[in-house]
Amino acid sequence: STKYTANFTPTISTVSIAPIDPLFSKVKALLSFNGDLTDRSSTPHGFFDNTGSATYANSNPFGEATGKSIALNGTTAIQSTSLDFTIPASTDFCYEGWVQYTTVPSNASGDYHTPGQCFLAGLDSQAISIGYIAYQNINSWFYLLNNSSTPCQGAAPIPTIGTWYFYQVQRTGSTIDMWVNGVKMCSSTYAGSLGTVGELRIGDITAGGDTRYGTIGNIAEVRLTVGATRSTVVPTARFPTTM
Repeated sequence: STKYTANFTPTISTVSIAPIDPLFSKVKALLSFNGDLTDRSSTPHGFFDNTGSATYANSNPFGEATGKSIALNGTTAIQSTSLDFTIPASTDFCYEGWVQYTTVPSNASGDYHTPGQCFLAGLDSQAISIGYIAYQNINSWFYLLNNSSTPCQGAAPIPTIGTWYFYQVQRTGSTIDMWVNGVKMCSSTYAGSLGTVGELRIGDITAGGDTRYGTIGNIAEVRLTVGATRSTVVPTARFPTTM
């Protein structure tokens, strides 16, 4: 009889596993701006361009060949349709995202251009505004609480046009810290609630009742986590959208 020997070469398939976020249930807003305004958080909200003038830039912090970010011109903001973004007193939170300026604020112009947002529509009372400030010989990253005249600010080099910066503001207990590219800029204390109206605005703030100060540049990967804080390590990929 004839004997036959069968040889089998095993094939190992590589399975790509999407990153997960163990805090995803606490994510209140998550916008990638990778070509749309979709909120990919655990409780999605509606967002809209409040002047219709925003576009998408072929630029992102992660070196993606086709990845995009939202391009703002200083006169528009991305605004929530709902008013449920109030952060309760004594509640930890982390607001974070990426900004790439296409115009750098300068003392000569006296402009505020912020990569941040305001929790209120129209007034900053009980709100928080985040950004970079160049005004009255001040050049620093900052956040401002309750329309105060004394921002929490940290010395930092003037942003370079075309460079992406990762910023975070987080509260632990009553301490609110600001970080830029993993370096602490400043710290202050406030344990009260934030946002009595509860609107989330991305790309501008409203101060003094009706004066608007907006970002001139690109914004990517905005995430608001309520009820927890985050690592200050600068991420190398977009935020996870699953738990």
